[in-house]
Amino acid sequence: MVLDGHTLARVAELCGLGSDETLRRAFIRHLGTTPSTYRERFSTTSPTGRTRLL
Repeated sequence: MVLDGHTLARVAELCGLGSDETLRRAFIRHLGTTPSTYRERFSTTSPTGRTRLL
């Protein structure tokens, strides 16, 4: 979901977390990076403008 272009608040809501800050802390704790850094590193822009994981 993070790579699909949803806002962090929406991803947190869809995952059942209380807030985007809770999601951010979980990302750092489990993946060692922030959601924005994760997006930059693991997403690419497809011809349709949507992001996808390679």
